Amino acid sequence: LSRYLNEVERPRELIAHVSGYQPIEFFDHGECTHCSGQGGCYSITSKEASNEIARRRLDEVAEKKAQMLVTQCPSCVYKFRKNSERLVVKDLISYLNDSIEGVKE
Repeated sequence: LSRYLNEVERPRELIAHVSGYQPIEFFDHGECTHCSGQGGCYSITSKEASNEIARRRLDEVAEKKAQMLVTQCPSCVYKFRKNSERLVVKDLISYLNDSIEGVKE
């Protein structure tokens, strides 16, 4: 949403609205966000580099002590789920739906 559609603030506003809290951000976020390593064919053509990118992003999540990661990118959802055993990874719509319905993790 941020990099290609220039929609930076709306997802954060929605998360804050349903949760009551501002989301914890990656160091590089919004218009300056980084990839998960899954984009395009990169994870196929450069598997180790792709996994290293994902590991670095997940290390940052662990450093911030976050227990859930929310993204609207389906490639990121897949890559982060594949590379993390403990982290709950949700797409934005599922997160909003679960929040509205009161689903607990």
